[in-house]
Amino acid sequence: MININKELNNERKQNILNLLKKCKNFKQFASESHEYKLNPPIDKNKVIELENKYEFKLPEDYFWFITEVGNGGACHGYSMDKFEDMYFDYLKYDNRIDLMKEYSKKVNEGNANDIEDTDFEYYGILRFGTLGCSSSIGLIVTGENRGRVVYYDEEFYEEPFITCYDNFVDYYENWALETSLNYNMGSFGIRLKLEIDDLIKSYHDILNNNTKKEENFINKQSIITTMHKYKSLEEKYLNEIYNLYNLEKDENYKLKFSVLLINHNYKKIEKHIREAFQNKYIIDSYVKVLYLKVHADANLFVGNFKKEIFDWTAEIKSALEYYKKLTNKENKKNNFSLFIAMALYLYKNNLIDFNEFDIFINNRNSTILYLLSISSLENDNIFNIYIDEFIKACSNKNTEKIRNTTSYLENILKNNKKYKKEIINTIKTEYQKLLEYYKINEPKDKSIIHFINNTSKRIFNY
Repeated sequence: MININKELNNERKQNILNLLKKCKNFKQFASESHEYKLNPPIDKNKVIELENKYEFKLPEDYFWFITEVGNGGACHGYSMDKFEDMYFDYLKYDNRIDLMKEYSKKVNEGNANDIEDTDFEYYGILRFGTLGCSSSIGLIVTGENRGRVVYYDEEFYEEPFITCYDNFVDYYENWALETSLNYNMGSFGIRLKLEIDDLIKSYHDILNNNTKKEENFINKQSIITTMHKYKSLEEKYLNEIYNLYNLEKDENYKLKFSVLLINHNYKKIEKHIREAFQNKYIIDSYVKVLYLKVHADANLFVGNFKKEIFDWTAEIKSALEYYKKLTNKENKKNNFSLFIAMALYLYKNNLIDFNEFDIFINNRNSTILYLLSISSLENDNIFNIYIDEFIKACSNKNTEKIRNTTSYLENILKNNKKYKKEIINTIKTEYQKLLEYYKINEPKDKSIIHFINNTSKRIFNY
């Protein structure tokens, strides 16, 4: 790792700018929003004017950055905002990370109404960027965490997380450095400031109970998360990680090591994956590991598998038997959906019989129905599910299900023409009934009438 100059001077500025030039060789998440370019610095007097107006004081290093290096632009996640466009109203108040954490817990418990005033979300936080959706990046400018960068969810579904860097410039320079080294940047700021040798040693220390109390922040989860930053590792390191896998007794962490090793195409782990599919207590967890192994594309498009998936037919059949014994409620949505994609692929290649496949007919959650609808299956039994679900939704006047099942039938229309006539005739018949019902009973409900008219025009043109 390159040693970083901690002084706020021209040498450090030049290092940051040089790192950004190197970053242009790699396309990371959201980099198209800034293309690794910074805007020109802002005038110091303008910053001081805003500080005085809103009664706050920026940390020295951030002030230096926006007035000497760049004012907005290249940053982790999407483009960093210009300082003058940011929100300053709550910066003079002490930051309340404790309240933000408390509110996140209540949101996840379903007790969001217990706290009425959520203005504290912005107390002492200068929001300068976003990781997408409701995930924001901010600089804490007041309180005991002053100067630290924090990730927080504006809707409080996730607890705020203060990153591991002491100040903004350290955070920014390390982001530019790791990006320039083409690391995986998904967990940047959350992971440890350690490299692979120290990560492996730290895990050994934990297993041998040699970790000092003051190092409790270095835990198994944080070590494995940090190991994921490497897109490639030398064989000697993979062997050492495999050794940790064998030493680890906790099945949860063995699973995490399996994912890590599969991402590096490490062959020795394959026998353990096969063994997992014979163990009813862990089979569901290892569906994701197998999916990562046989998937052909990093973007995880459904149905895009390497040829080696055929070598895992026996394991997928084992999982079929496992899932058949669970109720719909027990099936874990994420892993079950991944499993469906793999099983569909084998079914279309005549490696799984339809009578083994009937679990999907019995489990009709929206994710499963969607996956089936885009899979170009020409199977009358499966097709009849969609017709039945659509008619039932229309009969019950369930507008959400009407929209969903219409979408499923449209997917089938796009993928094959075998059922075209029946789909169009069914939709036409049910839509006519719906229009008559809404015109007579709920004439003010314009949205469903508008939806029916629009989808009719589109679908009847297939």
